[in-house]
Amino acid sequence: FYFKDGVNTLRLEGVKEPMTIGCIKLIPQEDIISYEEYKAQHADAGTPDVEPVVVQGEHPLTKSDQTLYAYSDTSTCSTVPYEQSKMLINTIGTTRWQYPQQSITWEIEVPADGNYYIAFKTRKNTAKGMVSARRLYIDGETPFAEAAEIPFNFSNNWVQSQLEVDGEAVMYYLTKGTHQLTLETTPGELGPPPGEGAGILAELDALFRPV
Repeated sequence: FYFKDGVNTLRLEGVKEPMTIGCIKLIPQEDIISYEEYKAQHADAGTPDVEPVVVQGEHPLTKSDQTLYAYSDTSTCSTVPYEQSKMLINTIGTTRWQYPQQSITWEIEVPADGNYYIAFKTRKNTAKGMVSARRLYIDGETPFAEAAEIPFNFSNNWVQSQLEVDGEAVMYYLTKGTHQLTLETTPGELGPPPGEGAGILAELDALFRPV
């Protein structure tokens, strides 16, 4: 929406159904560079020769909703931690993590400056044939455009998921020290069709209402 400098007036008119407004935000349109540009900026950083850093998903730093609590998955021994005779908390998310802008943040300790792969151990075993998408933030910012819609494909098994661009797993530049990684629910490629469908239903509703 275009706004002129100074005081502008916004008016919302009720048409149907109740709603509550908590706040209204004006958010400037962001121009995010592509992965190719991002990759070129950090081409000289190199890849540090360090041990992999592993952060357990069930230990987030923060989360947007109380319903995003960790739980126990005993369906396979590939989850960590796992014991055959005990129910151990070892995962987070599942069907509780499906609504827009729900987010989970983890804290990681990076041992040295450089380019790193970021992989997520995931299992998306609901809605076969459909893709779940998450937006990645590193220290509150999305590093490049492709990271705004990371796809997670259907799988009955736990798999290692990485964002790929042109068939190549992407790398992220991280400096030594503590960083925060956030994944936020986003419609991804599925967003436009439901939006178009909602618009068509609204038009039909407007046509039938006077009858």
